[in-house]
Amino acid sequence: MRFDGAARDPARAEDKTPGQNTALPAMKKLLPSGVQFRLNLRINTNFVDGRATPHYDGPMSLSNPDLYTPGGYVVLDFETTGFSFDHGDRVLEVGVVKLDPDGRIVGTFETLINPMRHVGATEIHGISASDVVAAPVFGDIAEHFAAILDGSVFVAHNASFDARFAHGELTASGNFRGKSIPYLCTMTLAKQYKVGRTAKLSDVTLALGIHNSQAHSALADAIATAQALEYFLRE
Repeated sequence: MRFDGAARDPARAEDKTPGQNTALPAMKKLLPSGVQFRLNLRINTNFVDGRATPHYDGPMSLSNPDLYTPGGYVVLDFETTGFSFDHGDRVLEVGVVKLDPDGRIVGTFETLINPMRHVGATEIHGISASDVVAAPVFGDIAEHFAAILDGSVFVAHNASFDARFAHGELTASGNFRGKSIPYLCTMTLAKQYKVGRTAKLSDVTLALGIHNSQAHSALADAIATAQALEYFLRE
């Protein structure tokens, strides 16, 4: 599977392919005028009834077929060894929440990742070297990760950070072609809608009454971000 990061106008009839994101009309009202968005991945896995059915024997479950259904939103969070992929930092933990075009959660997955380097600030993310020694490297899950992104809106809080790491990891594993990953950022939306004392995830969730007892855990933060997205979609 390869991801070319193409941005297209979802309103154009010729762009209506089986993987077209049906959540785009709802998302377009959240974006500045003129912004075009389309994730365009190339899937090399098998399909059954239009759904990807990849197989992976690693330590985490990727068996939920709803994760691979095109359309909707993929809300994700990475814990990383540091702040810059270009300076050698890598993903330590992946948390993904898949929402359908109506904003309903249909699947989740999480896994630790062996970064093949020092884990960085354990006091922040809570992950030690012993936690990841037997975990998969990102290349082991890259095709599955790309399949989950296929045809969906990439969403994160401070999304430019997560998109850079997703770009770096997918490129390094040979599953990406393109200059960047388009995204929807709930931090930007929080600023636009003036939600929270600051636009930090902790302040946004507090303002919205969202409980996140495991901050800096990738899946917990992804779930909290998905709940914030649900609020913005209703506004």
